[in-house]
Amino acid sequence: MGRRRIVGLLVALLLVLLAMAPGSGGRALAQDGAVIGGDDAALRTYLARLARAVGGPLSVSVYVAQLPPELPFALPLPPAVRLVGSITRPSSEGRTFYEIALDGSTPGDVMTFYRDALTAAGWTVIQSDATTSGGFDPTASAFGSFCLNNTEANITLDAFAAGTQTNIITLNVQIPADSFQCQAVIAPITVDPYRLIPMLALPPGVALQNNTSGLSFYTPEAPVASAPATLSSERPLAEIAADYNLQLQAAGWTQVSAEAGGTFALSLWTLPDTEGGTWQGRFLLMAAGTPGQYHALLYIQQ
Repeated sequence: MGRRRIVGLLVALLLVLLAMAPGSGGRALAQDGAVIGGDDAALRTYLARLARAVGGPLSVSVYVAQLPPELPFALPLPPAVRLVGSITRPSSEGRTFYEIALDGSTPGDVMTFYRDALTAAGWTVIQSDATTSGGFDPTASAFGSFCLNNTEANITLDAFAAGTQTNIITLNVQIPADSFQCQAVIAPITVDPYRLIPMLALPPGVALQNNTSGLSFYTPEAPVASAPATLSSERPLAEIAADYNLQLQAAGWTQVSAEAGGTFALSLWTLPDTEGGTWQGRFLLMAAGTPGQYHALLYIQQ
């Protein structure tokens, strides 16, 4: 990740915090982070310094809780989102970049809103895709690319949501457009394997520690998808595995076999996709080195 991108992310975070500063009407959420020390004036001074780091010798403007007034076209905002702020950054090549930070709503709803609103305003949809990834810690994301008159302007939309965290939505506008991004319409993936992984609820008495486990299956064949997790519980391993097996059955998976020992449980499955294909699935639950902790992995391959 480049230095400017890192600084841009810090600026976006500070925009969130400024929008929730006293008197701004914002509502502080724990997952948005915290500012330690200083006051509103000090935070704005720090934000201005970060903005200079983004722009280098060129002037960068930061707008808290508002759109750039110099944006040359009307940009609609979904009704269920909050405008955190925006950044205007010119480039030495004559192109101007606008980064607009929003939160709220869901990635899928935001994608639907902008696909419909921008198409009605004469924009061309280059790419429009919303994905919900299942597993033990489900996430939702959306990515879209839109162009106006091929060269006039282009917008990319990036939205992400995980668990109970605030949905993060970013619009990046380039004027004039990046011609490469406007050359061809990108067809959506016919079968995304990650969409075949169902969203799994934590069984009673089970807590999610993180979404990594150190477990993996390897196959040279593609496509594949996997969802790992580390869980904690005082319940026996076999009971937890049985609860997850019931969820996989409810999601339309067909169990082929199952085996269990004192420290592991493994079940094999088949599952259909939307194109009539059949996939193989594996669910593995293993005892970790720490008592009461388990490594879990859900894996599918075609």
